[in-house]
Amino acid sequence: MYQCIEKLRREHVRLERLVVLLNSQPYLRTDSMAPNIGLLVDALVYLTRFPDVTHHVIEDRMVEKLLEKNALSTECGREIEAQHVTLIRDGRDLLRDLEAAIRGGNMSQELVDARIRLYAERLHHNMAIEELTLFPAAEKYLSDADWRAIEAHGEFAQLDPLFDGETDARFADLYQAISAEAKTASVGKPLSKGVAETDLMTIESSKKNPSDQPPVMSKKVLDAEQIRHEVHKRICNELPAILKQAESSLPMPKPHVMDDMARNWDIEAENHPGYERYVRRVVDEARKEFFISDATDRDENLGDSFAHD
Repeated sequence: MYQCIEKLRREHVRLERLVVLLNSQPYLRTDSMAPNIGLLVDALVYLTRFPDVTHHVIEDRMVEKLLEKNALSTECGREIEAQHVTLIRDGRDLLRDLEAAIRGGNMSQELVDARIRLYAERLHHNMAIEELTLFPAAEKYLSDADWRAIEAHGEFAQLDPLFDGETDARFADLYQAISAEAKTASVGKPLSKGVAETDLMTIESSKKNPSDQPPVMSKKVLDAEQIRHEVHKRICNELPAILKQAESSLPMPKPHVMDDMARNWDIEAENHPGYERYVRRVVDEARKEFFISDATDRDENLGDSFAHD
């Protein structure tokens, strides 16, 4: 079997686990008070940063090669490509709307939840169609030269930041959640015979045992004052000498559009002579742990322990 098909089928097994996660109620809720909101954001960031720009691109090249050979119906080939376009669009839109929900905007959380379910179903359907039509046709009709041309592009060599080698730090919590889900939930029947003996836990057997890792700690949603209080507390706990300076000069965090690291706020704290790098490190660590919300009526429910330390 060609390396490309093996790679795509392996990625389908992994993506199917993400579909299960997206459809799981504890992970699906977009209420900013939900404990696993960070995992949902991380899942969407991963899907838009890896499968959308590598996995689907490779499959589209396979479709075009097969269409050139009249080895795949035009209707089927164009449908697969259209599904990819829809998934890419929906993933980006969901990230944008999820950020609005986190920030306490007017986006209906019920609507976002429904769209996430639809997105997960579309991803599952796309993989099933490919397993039934695209992959068998590719194995039968594509030549060695065709495969070399498909694999010659950079997408094929790009490592999966979640599963290949050392998991990217931004997806550590997501990887642990997927591993835990794989132990307790069944994905259902394999998508094809090609993956019948392949399970996520087998694929990742060379990775560190998730039970040996720290428990999953999803991001929390706090308002600006709670974040400022937490950052100030951490600065002073680690370096008491900066206490008065930090208290007087630490500004309020400012929200921004969610970036590639799933962060949506920052603090421009520059008035700390001799301590700039230290303060920057504390702020950056906090940015990994907390989302900022514009809502001001959630102080008692969100991060109450921070507000009353």
